[in-house]
Amino acid sequence: MVLAKFGTNSVKSTQLNNMDVQLRKCCNHLFLLKGVEEELTRDCKTEEDVYNKILESSGKLMLLDKFIEKFKKENHKMLIFS
Repeated sequence: MVLAKFGTNSVKSTQLNNMDVQLRKCCNHLFLLKGVEEELTRDCKTEEDVYNKILESSGKLMLLDKFIEKFKKENHKMLIFS
């Protein structure tokens, strides 16, 4: 982000605060935060357990999983942008 003061020659360049970046990652998926995936999947015995933990960690993925199942049953096509 670039901040400029009008009437002066000084231009301040600021970088995104690290906390903002971490919060943005958290909103997309909890596993994007360093060390979270290892912590939450430590007790998973099977690959299916890991898959379920990934889904449970994101409301967006839970909803997407339900939509995919529903649309498959009804023979609908689905286009997902990420």
